Amino acid sequence: MYLVDRCRSAASNLLNQYCEANRPNAIWMVDVTNIPTQEGWVYLAAAMDQCTRKVERVHWQESATKQEAIEAVSWWIGT
Repeated sequence: MYLVDRCRSAASNLLNQYCEANRPNAIWMVDVTNIPTQEGWVYLAAAMDQCTRKVERVHWQESATKQEAIEAVSWWIGT
């Protein structure tokens, strides 16, 4: 069984971004989370529209390389 430390605080906003979107599809927030399973790690990536606050894209995979992250984002934006 894996334990999650719920006492840890969120990471600081080191870039001091100001992200207020006044229209949909202007700013997306992306997060990648690693999830432990009995068979190893699974990586879940989600993209949320900052204006509507809706999770617009979700992608999971069994490995998390830089190239795979670029491919997931490229797939999301249709390039």
